[in-house]
Amino acid sequence: MKTQLILHGHFYQPPRMNPWTGIVPVQRSAAPYHDWNSRITRECYAANAYSRYLRYDGRIDDIINNYELLSFNIGPTLLGWLQEKAPNVYGRIIDADRKSIERLGHGNALAQSYNHTILPLDDPEDAEIQIRWGIEDFKHHFGRAPEGMWLPECGVNDTVINLLIAEGISFIILAPWQGEAIRQSPSGTWLELNKEPVPYYRSYRIQGDEGSISAFFYNAELSGGISFNHYLRSADTLYSRILKIKSENEHLQLIHAVTDGEVYGHHEPFGDMCLAALSKLVRTGEELEFTNYATYLELNPPTWEVRLRKGEENLGTSWSCVHGVSRWYKDCGCKTGGKADWDQRWRTPLRKGLSLLSRKLKTVRNHQLSALSSLPPETIVKEYAAILCAKKDPLSFAQRVGIATDTESITKMLTILEGEKLRHFMFTSCAWFFSDISGIETLQNLSYALRAIELAQELGEAEELYTLLKNELSYAISNLPDHRNGGEILDDLTDEILPGGLEPALFFHMNRLLHREKSDELRYGIYRLESLVLSEEKTGKTSHIKVVNTITGQHHLCTVTTRIRPNEPMDIHAEDQYGRKISIGNDRAAHLPEQLRYTLSDLLSASSQRLCGKAGGELVGPTTHVLNWARTLRLPISPDILKSAEVAVDWRLQHIMPLPHKKLSTADRRELAELLDFAVNNKLEFDRKEASRRFTYYLSQRFSTLSPQLTMEEAREIIELHALAAKAQIEEDITIAQNIIFDQLKIWREKIAQVESQAPSKRDQEAMAPILSLCEGFGIYADDMRRKKGKKQEEEKDTSRPTN
Repeated sequence: MKTQLILHGHFYQPPRMNPWTGIVPVQRSAAPYHDWNSRITRECYAANAYSRYLRYDGRIDDIINNYELLSFNIGPTLLGWLQEKAPNVYGRIIDADRKSIERLGHGNALAQSYNHTILPLDDPEDAEIQIRWGIEDFKHHFGRAPEGMWLPECGVNDTVINLLIAEGISFIILAPWQGEAIRQSPSGTWLELNKEPVPYYRSYRIQGDEGSISAFFYNAELSGGISFNHYLRSADTLYSRILKIKSENEHLQLIHAVTDGEVYGHHEPFGDMCLAALSKLVRTGEELEFTNYATYLELNPPTWEVRLRKGEENLGTSWSCVHGVSRWYKDCGCKTGGKADWDQRWRTPLRKGLSLLSRKLKTVRNHQLSALSSLPPETIVKEYAAILCAKKDPLSFAQRVGIATDTESITKMLTILEGEKLRHFMFTSCAWFFSDISGIETLQNLSYALRAIELAQELGEAEELYTLLKNELSYAISNLPDHRNGGEILDDLTDEILPGGLEPALFFHMNRLLHREKSDELRYGIYRLESLVLSEEKTGKTSHIKVVNTITGQHHLCTVTTRIRPNEPMDIHAEDQYGRKISIGNDRAAHLPEQLRYTLSDLLSASSQRLCGKAGGELVGPTTHVLNWARTLRLPISPDILKSAEVAVDWRLQHIMPLPHKKLSTADRRELAELLDFAVNNKLEFDRKEASRRFTYYLSQRFSTLSPQLTMEEAREIIELHALAAKAQIEEDITIAQNIIFDQLKIWREKIAQVESQAPSKRDQEAMAPILSLCEGFGIYADDMRRKKGKKQEEEKDTSRPTN
């Protein structure tokens, strides 16, 4: 019998959006990507959805969906982001769970509590909400109830166990040091483990107050090797290591390892490809077989029981703090990053301040919801998962929980519940994990706290919640040289906030002025433009704007006036219907929210693109003439002329390939070829990074709209463009193109395999030809299909020859 192999990946990113706008801001540390979600998606989540298995010659032999192999959980805040921003990746993840059910009888996917709070440190009601929201989110995405649940940081205690049992969760995964003693059920003698790990090769039962739950304790050596010791650099070596574990116990039924999922490609570059190659070795070998925890549990129900350790102060244990769960509320010595002499004493006042604020906000929540419905507030909050998962619209939700359906009542309900979500987001675990209170993770949590305070104030709660939080944070001292405290950091965050709907109003006003081609833009994050009336007066250009917050339904009426003239100071004024005002001059412009500044910068660039493109076209001709004469006369070329030529190429290329893209006509492609030939022949150092971005975007969009009935003309167009980029040393990201080409090739392989006794018909040969051309141009192995095509052609030649 083959030993069962499970590799579990915990895939997770914290919520990163600005709570006032719903936009994920630019994160410079994630460069060259916009933010860390985007970067890690490219390096890990997408890579595992379409992992390459390469031949000896570097061509793609197979593209494997690693989620079909892995046991995995994906945090709800990440999965929702992927659904919106990377739908192809999201689709492969959902499809992988479905296919694992078909293959094994149980799905690979596990649920996770909602936004990665440390459950043992939550009060029981909040922990229950986290679990319930996580379960409902899982049902929404995967279309089934979860059997297992991933506990953030594997944080567990007796309270959490009882909550999981009550919610019908069948099993959890823990670190081997979280168990204190084991015994054969039901009446065996307890075997105290002391410092020994819980054996990983079986499942265990944990007894709760009203039932039990199963648990798996992973192999620490294999998990640690994959996570930290570069086991993913060679599939052959990893396979040998796993076989060595098996050889040490020939009757071994289960080997399993658990890691952050991001190790497969992000922390360990190309780790996804190692996993894909490992799957081939396991499939062709005789000793191992991939499975998942639910399938193993059905075939091997636990016959042993485990008793959990209590951790420091009896609060519980985790997989990343040897002290228990102390890492998330005090300076226990566990940290990541920072200098050796840094301390984390700031963790205690951060936890205390947010906990005090949380209790006050919960009081506000209960008071406000009780005025709207006779149902207990905590019941309404648990049901709120239906809106979070977009399974219920606000009107039907209000009816379901006994709240009046007039506009005012629904807006108030949504405002209260948005504040409740943000109250939970304040406790996302990342804020305490790293080494200093000034980290982006902590700042993110504090931004959620500020927005929750603002929403409470909008509901008429006058208590000084901000002062309460600031006073506690003043004891949280940063390790950075200026030794600023959390209170000052909170003030700095507050200074960057634009109240109400003023930020989207500024965006819509500037968008109308700067980029008339996109003046119909109707969204800015969670805000929708309802109306805009622009007028020009002596004092400047004024817009009267109405925007609606699509989360709370709240409307904002704003007036924005700008006076921006060459050689004069910037002058911007904005005011909403509540009398909240902002005035921005040159000295304050840098204090605009960063995302708004980046967005305005994009608008400025776009508004000048047409003019620059025209100027570039006018410059290319004369510059070509000058450079040709200089070369003919063997004269040195002036650096100024070369620089002008490079700028002209950049401008013209942006004009030919604008963002968002347009389909390139034959004339566009001809002009692009001439432009890049000009650049290459004269060795011009134009902006290849920007060119790469535009070529990649165009290629991705072009492939995403291709019909399966691809023509040879379309294939030639794409191959020529790809070759043109290569000739000009423009590096394209061809990942999406390869994925789509391979999918089409796979369809043809399956179709031809159904009539294996016959060679492809002439009609099929003609239909396959474009895909085979693209395979050759984009490095995908298709020799087998070419041979079939060649065989058919030979047969046709034979039948056309005269017989003797």
